[in-house]
Amino acid sequence: SRRSDWPPAASSRLAQTLGIKAMSEKEIDDAMDVLLSGEGERAEKLLLSLAQAGHGRAAHNLGVLYITGAPGVAPDSELAQYWLGKSYDSGFEASVASDPLWFRK
Repeated sequence: SRRSDWPPAASSRLAQTLGIKAMSEKEIDDAMDVLLSGEGERAEKLLLSLAQAGHGRAAHNLGVLYITGAPGVAPDSELAQYWLGKSYDSGFEASVASDPLWFRK
């Protein structure tokens, strides 16, 4: 079974706060499945689209993708810093830091 990257209740609250459709969460999960299947370039495109739309979790995952690299995606510290900054600006990083269960997953 795949680990959920974000608690559903917190995800829903954050999505409502930011005016983002809950469907985005499923799209991020789908992008992460694509990444785990070895399709780095395709996952990058999916995450980029969501991150550009203002989704903090997508920006976070994209930043991590640029830190680690993946098939077809070279590590890029400048892009990683940019997208992690966007994630922070969205409030996602603060939400994760305030969730005591996040780091136990």
